[in-house]
Amino acid sequence: MRNQMLQLLKVTAILILFYNINVLSMELFQVNDPKKNFYIGLNFFKANQLKDAWHYFSIAAQEGCAESPAYLGIISWINNDIDAAKYYLEFGRQRKEKEALYQLGRIYDQEGNIDEAKKYYYEAINAGHARAANKLGLIFFKEKNNEKAKEFFSFGASDTNNDLDAQCNLAYLYMQTGDIDEATKWYKKASDLGSFIAEYRLGLLYLQEGNEKEAKRRFLRMVDEIQHIPSVYYLGVLNEKINLAKAKRLYSIAAGRGYKKAIDALKRLNPDENIG
Repeated sequence: MRNQMLQLLKVTAILILFYNINVLSMELFQVNDPKKNFYIGLNFFKANQLKDAWHYFSIAAQEGCAESPAYLGIISWINNDIDAAKYYLEFGRQRKEKEALYQLGRIYDQEGNIDEAKKYYYEAINAGHARAANKLGLIFFKEKNNEKAKEFFSFGASDTNNDLDAQCNLAYLYMQTGDIDEATKWYKKASDLGSFIAEYRLGLLYLQEGNEKEAKRRFLRMVDEIQHIPSVYYLGVLNEKINLAKAKRLYSIAAGRGYKKAIDALKRLNPDENIG
């Protein structure tokens, strides 16, 4: 009995010691981490708790955190205060903070000031912001400068950056120029990394090429994972020749969600019924 008591006391002492070490480690981490308030603010920002996020980003900015002004600018933009957004983002730009540069580019892009948008996107890319390359590529694509668009989409799509939007846009650019193999390659890459846009477009591409098995697999995944209504319609298309009743059911589901192609398909198959 005495030995059991001694053993219990030893175990208790060890647990207390480990507890105190862990508490001390956490306190040291909190004291020494210069971005503590920034990361707290970032968690609130991701949870869309913008008031709390603002509070911690403000503290972090006062403590000299270079990333915080960008998020103060983003929150100001969300709240439709463009002047305040530009003020905070400009403060971040002076520190060459990549998110601030990127968000300034987005604001000027949205305002139609393309020269300023390009300027800040370029600066953001040089500071290491991969998504800025996709935005710059989109500007050049709209300007019908496909070579420059391809250059920046490729930069964003590369293994180093793996920007899903850039990969999808690069694939789309290849489709527009008739290079189906390259389009398929980049859609597959984006799909493997989790892009539902790429998965859907792969389905359309395989359907166009007559590969119904692969098209069906892609559309089924879209329906199973995100209840994608256009994919429901295309599953109807794939079933129309082999199971008309099932095709109609699928069209009805998509039509019930207002998808026009499905409504038109039901009208075609049921001309005597009043659809939509």
